Amino acid sequence: MLSQFIAGGQGLEMITGIPFQWAMLVAIGVIVLYTFLGGYLAVAYTDFVQAIVMVIGMLWILIGTLIAVGGLTAGNEAVAEINPNLLTMWGPEGFESVKWGLVIGALLIFSIGYMGYPHVNVSHMAMKKPSVARTAALYSTGFNLLFVPAPYLVGVMALVLLPNLANPEMAVFGVAELVLPNFAVGIVMAAIMAAIMSTADALLLQTGTIASHDLFKRFINPSMTEKQSVWVSRITVLAFAILGYIIATTRAPGIADVVLFATTILGTAFVPAYVAAVWWKKANTAGAIASMIVGTIVPIVWELGGLTELTSVDPMASVVISALTLIVVSLATQKANPVPAHIREVLVETDKVGPIPARLAMGQNNVLAAQLPVAEEQLSAPATGSAASESTAADDPHARKSDE
Repeated sequence: MLSQFIAGGQGLEMITGIPFQWAMLVAIGVIVLYTFLGGYLAVAYTDFVQAIVMVIGMLWILIGTLIAVGGLTAGNEAVAEINPNLLTMWGPEGFESVKWGLVIGALLIFSIGYMGYPHVNVSHMAMKKPSVARTAALYSTGFNLLFVPAPYLVGVMALVLLPNLANPEMAVFGVAELVLPNFAVGIVMAAIMAAIMSTADALLLQTGTIASHDLFKRFINPSMTEKQSVWVSRITVLAFAILGYIIATTRAPGIADVVLFATTILGTAFVPAYVAAVWWKKANTAGAIASMIVGTIVPIVWELGGLTELTSVDPMASVVISALTLIVVSLATQKANPVPAHIREVLVETDKVGPIPARLAMGQNNVLAAQLPVAEEQLSAPATGSAASESTAADDPHARKSDE
């Protein structure tokens, strides 16, 4: 969240010229407002619209950038004049300077690290049935093929177009202002802000859901009402937004550094457990918890202890330690923590190649299903007093999940 808040503030500062602190306050205020009032459905719908704006905007700025440098070939030749090594995978210092431990860590971050994002996995769990997830995978792959390469290419060409850029993290904003007409700059800036907002709102919502459903309701007040659950979630969202603003204004770190560090910890903590939950029949609760604890502690100690510079090995490599912990603890605790029978039944189906069985595709978890009539009744209630109920059903992606 911190990285998204900083990016939003810097983006608005560059667009409007208002001071960073006020720009970030506006960005956070807008994000918190619709997350606070609308819940999960508001986030889902706004993310959908924002994704469309993102694709259009980034493709537009990529086309404008390539036109400005005279095409991809001419752009590459201009970059080569600055430093030929910039066109290789080895970096500006060449092959001899490659720190393979950091390269492997970066590869892990950008390949499997994203799988550790809880707010992304919750979006999958909120889908109605597995067939929806399969269709969504096709759409998201097409989106990424269009969207992801654009900012990388724009960033490289910024070396030619903006050689004296003070803050490299503002490259996309700066190139947009340089190569696009004024009316298009606003649209492209909206695309960049959409990318920031779609991540920040999902993180805020996930935080609120964890606080209200997974912590407060489970351990503090199991009998709390839906309205109380909504307010716990809203207060949490507001508190984290305020905390993020204070940290960012007092000591704003680099966006890229924060994103990489957060992705590293989420990846090492959660990826082994997520993968093993689907593909390994002996993975159990004890192994998953042990893996998450080790996967959280090791990269933090690794980074803060200066071991990255000392060993030239990225903290993300500790995902191997996290995975080994899961394997060892799961095997050692099979008798004390057996895998439930219904989980084993689902895992058997993952071994089969082909369409999802109708029984599983349409099946639902009986415990979670008990919540659905309540949610449906709230959604169909009269307008008076229904806002909180609708927000609760939306805020809680677990209640909207209809299958395992």
